[in-house]
Amino acid sequence: MELTEEATAEVAIVAVNGRLDTATSTRFGSRLDELLRDAQAHLLIDASRLEYIGSAGLRALLVAAKDATHRGRRLAVCGMTAQIAHTVELAGFGDLFETYASRAEALAKLSAN
Repeated sequence: MELTEEATAEVAIVAVNGRLDTATSTRFGSRLDELLRDAQAHLLIDASRLEYIGSAGLRALLVAAKDATHRGRRLAVCGMTAQIAHTVELAGFGDLFETYASRAEALAKLSAN
């Protein structure tokens, strides 16, 4: 898994490339925790290059979504492939965070609020 980060004034963006599984979810979750603790911004996960998400990756997203809500921020995911979106829905996580088709759409929505 490779993480690439960008930031705007309102949104911290983390692009995930590769697999989000047991071997990588701890590092992913720790980085999201750091961003939510240190930045005063909403969090956008760009999943357009995410190849696989397992239960440990889903758990990391769940923890981050709850933390974002607790801190008065929003967590959104953009660019999910059909396979990743299907996995998220099957796990019952479809309503836990905002989802957008593209990064541009997500940034427009997150920056507007």
